[in-house]
Amino acid sequence: MSDPVEMRRALRLELRRLRNDANKTQRQVADKMDWSASKVIRIENGQVAISVTDLRALLAYYGVKSEEEISALEELARNSKRQPFEQYRKSFPNDTIRYFEHERTAGTLRHFEPLVVPGLLQIESYTRPLQAAYGVTQDRVDQVVDSRQDRQEVLSRAEPPPPHCLFLLDESVFWRAVGSPSVMERQLRHLVELNRAPNVEIRVIPQARGAYPGLLGSYVHIEFAGTQAGMSDVVYVESVLGDALYHEDSDIIEQCLERFAEMEKVAIDRTEFESFINTLLRSGWGWTAELSASTDEAAES
Repeated sequence: MSDPVEMRRALRLELRRLRNDANKTQRQVADKMDWSASKVIRIENGQVAISVTDLRALLAYYGVKSEEEISALEELARNSKRQPFEQYRKSFPNDTIRYFEHERTAGTLRHFEPLVVPGLLQIESYTRPLQAAYGVTQDRVDQVVDSRQDRQEVLSRAEPPPPHCLFLLDESVFWRAVGSPSVMERQLRHLVELNRAPNVEIRVIPQARGAYPGLLGSYVHIEFAGTQAGMSDVVYVESVLGDALYHEDSDIIEQCLERFAEMEKVAIDRTEFESFINTLLRSGWGWTAELSASTDEAAES
């Protein structure tokens, strides 16, 4: 079987069979995987692809233990995808699509974000209320969720080797409640897990640092690897006025790289990240107060 359409059809039928064999409803799957119910439906209808990472978690939930069966389904998932991001070309600007493609060939990715968790690190239940706050329509939210989960595969792929990803996040990102307190807790614990990967480094710039140049806005700087090694670096900037991709303006690219290096000097080390998150979750301040209250009630009962 070599036709991507046929492979996606075979995969969706097999996933539906496995769910039924496991006696699980689509709602149960959505709740367990922290997905929307519509995502489960779209996967089983073949409307969207499923990443290998999501597939592994789903098969574990269904109780699939055969390595041979798991490998066969992973192969279907890898090869059933159409041209990368083709399905999003009508929904995103050209520069955004080009940036998605650059992510896949990055050797080093540096991302600074002062406001929210970067898309590459978001869980679905964080993405949805964030996009709703932006006034995005439901259909477009589904596209954003699907595109981000497709992109996130780059963090944990086996071949080619994943890029080295450095994320500098302002401390305010963690105190800004997006969704419910339980969503925030899941998102932060997800960041802790990601930070344990050898190719992912998440660091925090403390609020006590005060004002610094990064507050001018977020951006991503990419260096290329593999067959594209030696290409000019790329800088990608999202804004309310539109997304912009810089690949020939050496002054802007150099300025962004230098600014990132300066911000690294004041960020806490990645080895302190888990301790930072645990301290925040126990603080009882801001949105974490509700977590503390629920913990106290459970202890009393």
